[in-house]
Amino acid sequence: MSDADFDEFLSLSPKSRLSAVNGLMKKSHLITDSSHCYIQNCNKSLGIVNGRQNCSKCGKETCNLHSRFQMKLNFNAKHDPVNGCWSRVCQNCYFNRDGYKNNHGVSRNKTSSFLKIRKQIVTTTSLEVNKIEKRLEKLEKSVKEFQSSPLLTRRTSFLKNPIEPVAPWVEDHTSNTCHLCENVFGLLVRKHHCRLCGQLICFECSRSVPIADTIDHGIRSCKKCVFLLSLRKKSIEQQSIPTIVTLYQSYKRYVTNITTSLNTFNSLLIELNGMNDIDPKSQTFQLALKLRKECLDTFSQIDKISKSIKSLPTTSSYGQRIQDNVYISIINYLQQHMFTMQKMPTIQTTKVEQVIPILDDRVLVLQDSIKQMNDLLNDMIGKRKFEDAEIIRGHLMELQSELDILLQSI
Repeated sequence: MSDADFDEFLSLSPKSRLSAVNGLMKKSHLITDSSHCYIQNCNKSLGIVNGRQNCSKCGKETCNLHSRFQMKLNFNAKHDPVNGCWSRVCQNCYFNRDGYKNNHGVSRNKTSSFLKIRKQIVTTTSLEVNKIEKRLEKLEKSVKEFQSSPLLTRRTSFLKNPIEPVAPWVEDHTSNTCHLCENVFGLLVRKHHCRLCGQLICFECSRSVPIADTIDHGIRSCKKCVFLLSLRKKSIEQQSIPTIVTLYQSYKRYVTNITTSLNTFNSLLIELNGMNDIDPKSQTFQLALKLRKECLDTFSQIDKISKSIKSLPTTSSYGQRIQDNVYISIINYLQQHMFTMQKMPTIQTTKVEQVIPILDDRVLVLQDSIKQMNDLLNDMIGKRKFEDAEIIRGHLMELQSELDILLQSI
């Protein structure tokens, strides 16, 4: 189709355009010998009852139920949402068309504009905060000098002006309303000056800001200056990492480092339990002992971290809830992975002199395990988790019996 014909086509009415498309649209891809609908899980027979309709896009035949959709196609049966005409298509072509799964719609990226505006606001706010902080430092210095001066000098200066203003004060006659809330000053609404910005404010809009540790009262300031001072304080608090975060990161680091050793130990444990006669000098047994001790040492460090998290001071119920959840998560990890440590097979041999060094290592490992299990048991009892305590008590009895057997063999 030439450009002139295409322009003429676009000038037609929608109904005339649809008739023209049906006559000019590509039809070589249409399939006419199907007996059933090709849609998955349909397989209806095509005919008078279920209907027979070719999809204008893919050309396959479907039933009336799965060919009730429409989309804009061009003359080559391709999706063209701008210049195409509405055509009947199958369900698969309709759902798989470009842009169908885009749920965002038309969007405009305003990030650059927002960052530009935000940068101006942040820069202005930062300058104001720095200015207020410098004025507060000057006030603190003036107060300390005033307190360190002789008594006679303080009485004389107090009658005049005890603290030199760090900001120019707005004259009383220049404004009859509060700078913040715009309440009208009068007999009931008195005028006050903010010591940090010098503006006229009412009593409701004023706050007391502490300036030195040696005096009980602070200076009068407006709510805006107090808010600006709090911004810097919050930013400093956010930059400092809480102790619980540092401890949790250490815990995750231990877990990551021990994962490979723990998996290797479990594989060796399965291999050793499948042997009828275990050689204490075998490489498999020695490696299993080494990995077991390494895992128990790591579990001991993790247990110390859990106790440190539990003993952290907190001032809010939200922080206490976080600590409890982290502590319970660590305890569950220890209970889950320490269970396989006691499944190490025992050695039965007549050559006691060759086995004594190995048994000594196992005694130390078992003693460490028993100590950790005792700590877990006491903790579960303290938290009134008696079901978990019974499980831990059973494991503890097994470890103790195994230790007794080893001690008798030595």
